[in-house]
Amino acid sequence: MEADARTSIAHDFRNMLQVVSSSVQVARRHLIDRSDRELAETLDGALEALERANYLARRLGSPGFLTEPEPVLIQSLVPSLRRLLSRALGDAIWLQTLVSEDLPPVLCNRHQLEDVFLNLAVNARAAMPDGGAFIIEARACVPHAHSQGCVAISFTDTGMGMTPEVAAQAFERRFTTKLSEGNSGLGLYNVRQFANGLGGSADIISTHKNGTCIRLHLPGS
Repeated sequence: MEADARTSIAHDFRNMLQVVSSSVQVARRHLIDRSDRELAETLDGALEALERANYLARRLGSPGFLTEPEPVLIQSLVPSLRRLLSRALGDAIWLQTLVSEDLPPVLCNRHQLEDVFLNLAVNARAAMPDGGAFIIEARACVPHAHSQGCVAISFTDTGMGMTPEVAAQAFERRFTTKLSEGNSGLGLYNVRQFANGLGGSADIISTHKNGTCIRLHLPGS
């Protein structure tokens, strides 16, 4: 169990580094033809991602990092992550957020939930090499048994989508469509494990060449 958790964090750490890499690439492109203020904001995004990456590294040595639940308001979390998610997606992908204001809190580890958002943004970027849109929507849903409400969160991209065969395996532990070394394919597995651990669920709707939607249903507290 502990080994799986450490592998999960290593995967998230690589995602953080990808955000940093993206920010640095933007800085290079804008270095000559943009103002110093815009360049400074881009570099600030890189520093923010580095800080979060350092936090993840510290968590590797913390035996209690999985047992720190707190009530998290999705309507507050999403705006706080917008800048980081935009950096992860890159300039060519438009980020849209549609979040209801009357959502019940979700009792969870806030940092693990943030990692879910980042994982899915990084996946969306890989699915849209030529650009597109990534839409995050959160709304109230029919409560799970014994819960104080329910939050449904969907993550939709306009990318290449998946074939039925790929979609059927997407949540498996080490499944990946990436062939390069170092890609563990654990992103969606971790997403489902997180949702299931809260008593919720995760599912996928995807059509080849017509985008993908990952849906989470999380019990409120």
